[in-house]
Amino acid sequence: MKLNKLCTLFLSLIAVLGSVLCCPISEEKDEINYAVRQESLAFLSTSTNELYNSSLKSVVSIFNYKKGEFNSLGSGFIYYEEENYQYIITNHHVINGGDSYRVMSYLGQIKKATLLGSDKYLDCALLKVETLDGTVKAKFKNDDYRLITNPIPGEEAYAIGNPGSIENYGTISKGIVAAVDRNPLNYSFEKAEYAIQIDLTLNPGNSGGPLFDMNGNVIGVTTFKVNEIQGVVYKGLNYCLPIQDVLCIVESIRKTGSFSRVSVGKNTYHMVNELSLYQKGYLGVPDEINEGTMVINFASDNKLEIPLYSIIYSINGHKITSLAEYRRRLYEVSPGDEVTLKYYEYSANGYSSLKETNVKTILLTL
Repeated sequence: MKLNKLCTLFLSLIAVLGSVLCCPISEEKDEINYAVRQESLAFLSTSTNELYNSSLKSVVSIFNYKKGEFNSLGSGFIYYEEENYQYIITNHHVINGGDSYRVMSYLGQIKKATLLGSDKYLDCALLKVETLDGTVKAKFKNDDYRLITNPIPGEEAYAIGNPGSIENYGTISKGIVAAVDRNPLNYSFEKAEYAIQIDLTLNPGNSGGPLFDMNGNVIGVTTFKVNEIQGVVYKGLNYCLPIQDVLCIVESIRKTGSFSRVSVGKNTYHMVNELSLYQKGYLGVPDEINEGTMVINFASDNKLEIPLYSIIYSINGHKITSLAEYRRRLYEVSPGDEVTLKYYEYSANGYSSLKETNVKTILLTL
């Protein structure tokens, strides 16, 4: 009797299993499931150690010399390669004060490097070196740096560099992105609201090294930490330059030998989403306008032929989501170039629908 019941149960299970296996599965659904499985397998197979071993091949140490004497140590990374040569990004303050430079790869190979140019305002520099054995160029989120966006607060990240001394070469520190578009030292507009704040450990010697996301893409360049302000000691306030800003500048240096900032006048701007309810009500800003930068003061060199309090919505098709983004889009053009602005025009009757105008840029002197 018991045997008959077991046989019946077994046959029932086979029937159920057969019906499941025979159910038709759409090709589209099957492809989605396959993609999800592959993504999960890729995530599970990638450890921090594997990311480190891969990323390390693009990281270098930079030695700064003055009159033949060692001056300082920093970090950097390979961002571009051509036949027999590599181009290395680092900080301006890493190369500042030196008259010759050497670069060391993760394998310990050392070669002389040539300084192609630097920008002290954004604290970045570009070196050129004969190709280092076994090294690779760094990865980025997008081949077009203009399409790279800031990481998201809370996103995990890691940095590799030389904290303290060359004996600590290749040190990795991991943490999270604490914030973006930070203005840590109340800089002027040119440097305002650009920094990525991170909570991972940085020390002297890390400067100029890469900040990676958990896919191994460079998302920033480690720059400085805040230790003390007006006698108050701080911990964990570490900052990186967004890679899209740095790439804009070093690409110009690599291709033309220099980088020139432009403006449409040293005007004063304010983001619409940061206006108070009173300010919005007083100016009559509609609720649906919550992006863009408002011109709140015209400088003597102003080139904008739009009314004061007008809101610039986009430059060359790129929406303005922050003052950093506004400045970044002007980084991409040269003095005398024409840019296309879309804007909401201000009048006593309120704001118009989107309008469009072209304006020529001028050289920005700082």
